[in-house]
Amino acid sequence: MPQLVQPSKWLVIPVVIFILSFFSFDSFAPIVITKGTGGNLCVGSGYSPLSNIVISENASNDFSPSGSSTIILNTPANFEFDNSGALPGISVTGAGISTTGSSFTSATSLTITINLFGGHAGALNSITISGLSVRAVTAPSLGVAITRAGTLGMAGVTAGVTSFADLNSYNPPTVAAAGIDQSKC
Repeated sequence: MPQLVQPSKWLVIPVVIFILSFFSFDSFAPIVITKGTGGNLCVGSGYSPLSNIVISENASNDFSPSGSSTIILNTPANFEFDNSGALPGISVTGAGISTTGSSFTSATSLTITINLFGGHAGALNSITISGLSVRAVTAPSLGVAITRAGTLGMAGVTAGVTSFADLNSYNPPTVAAAGIDQSKC
């Protein structure tokens, strides 16, 4: 009786990967975040505007669930939003998505209300946050981020971890340290 030859697992794995490469896995595509920039700040200086933060679906079901949900943007320690003037602009594009506005719940937290309704899963939607300003208020901090909380599901976005804007703060330059610090502040 002839013996059957077992294929090596090292041969099977590349063949499976090759076959799977012909399939689309858009349902596993994470949200794309265009981070706000402009977050290199001097401690104790005024507010600095961030560029637009854009949150875009990469697949038509990356935002969930249907109904009213929130995005809460939080500054890291030692930073705060300018909550004294006009609210940031919130705009949405796509189908089955709307916003009822935003509000500051504190100098460190911005809440945005997003509504998803029938048909939102059939379109690629995006949310743009504009006119957001931030300042450094105490000790210098490097490599920290504005992150999110809230009830709006975003594929691939981890609450409290994923960055929506990177922030750095420095002590204001002094006469003795006018070199590299000068260009940062």
